Amino acid sequence: MRTTKHTPGVANGVAKQFSERWSSRSFDGSLLSVDQIHALLGAARLAPSSYNDQPWHFYYSKTDADRDRFLSLLADGNRTWAQHAGALFFLAARRMLSENGMPNRHYAFDAGAAWMSLALQAHADGLSAHAMGGFNEQEAYAVLGISPDDYEILVAIAVGKPVAAAVTSEERTQRKPLTEIST
Repeated sequence: MRTTKHTPGVANGVAKQFSERWSSRSFDGSLLSVDQIHALLGAARLAPSSYNDQPWHFYYSKTDADRDRFLSLLADGNRTWAQHAGALFFLAARRMLSENGMPNRHYAFDAGAAWMSLALQAHADGLSAHAMGGFNEQEAYAVLGISPDDYEILVAIAVGKPVAAAVTSEERTQRKPLTEIST
């Protein structure tokens, strides 16, 4: 049976999928299978979105060359540990509504819901997902072949099987008390 530390300061009654989920930086290096990647993307696909526009697009490393290119985009500190992840992703969101080309002011919010769905699916599958803002944004547009006018690249994501010791020993980040996030 797997033992997991709970996030400190989490209120009773919060489902374990939230209190036990964390963003590991210690992966065992095993690559994710196509089925695992499809499950992650399938969960993201089911996220809610404004007008059901689903503005998110996940780019993921399908080959060793993709993986090397994705790693080269990461900040040095992130590359150090993300190189051991089972898969690397970038999450971009379309700035305009697909139906009428008008600005979609909710695209980042919607993509955030897709990210969280992916992260919760990873946790349910015994994996860990870690989103990173530390990457070379301009180079990422070129490597992914997308226009910054049409999409915003929001985050890079490392997903993998956390090393056994990390499950019980890796420090969970502190969360603000409810009084600081709600009124």
